[in-house]
Amino acid sequence: MSKFVPDVALREGCRRWGGRRQGEFLAERALRASRRRGVARRAGEVPCRVEDRFVVELGPGTGPITMALLEMGIYEEDLFCLEQSARLVEHLRLRFPRLDVVQGNARELNELLMERSGNVNAIVSSLPLRSYPESILVKIIDEMGMCLEPEGIVIQYTYDLRKSRSPLLGAFNRIDSKMVIGNFPPARVDVFEMN
Repeated sequence: MSKFVPDVALREGCRRWGGRRQGEFLAERALRASRRRGVARRAGEVPCRVEDRFVVELGPGTGPITMALLEMGIYEEDLFCLEQSARLVEHLRLRFPRLDVVQGNARELNELLMERSGNVNAIVSSLPLRSYPESILVKIIDEMGMCLEPEGIVIQYTYDLRKSRSPLLGAFNRIDSKMVIGNFPPARVDVFEMN
């Protein structure tokens, strides 16, 4: 197995986001832990495990990205999962009993995060943003921007592989984009920073 070497954009984004000791980059370990899960392995390529980090996962579904984040070193108390489906929330709470899993809508993200102290360092989103009406999309993007700290990042997973403009552009700058062809279905992982 060849050693994973992150792209320059990912490495630089991680250094800036992680701060101490060049961000303590854990991508190689995260990839080793989740190599079989296609798109889930991309979760570990940007977030860095550094003290006092807080990550929000939007739309965790059954939890493959959640598991990859935990395996890469994000502590359970530093991960907040927001899922709209009551059935999936129940599943996630059984699968990850110590994790903060909340049923709610991303349009109310800041309200749901009020009990938390400090800003969000990273948002990992599997929401189907390209399928939302513009009014809902604008509200979700506004919520992301309000809770994300200035040096924070957004990682967006999408299964819409068309060469169309990402809904996050305008509010955020894309710093990396990768296709994950080995995933079923194939996916794209975009990484953004604040404008």
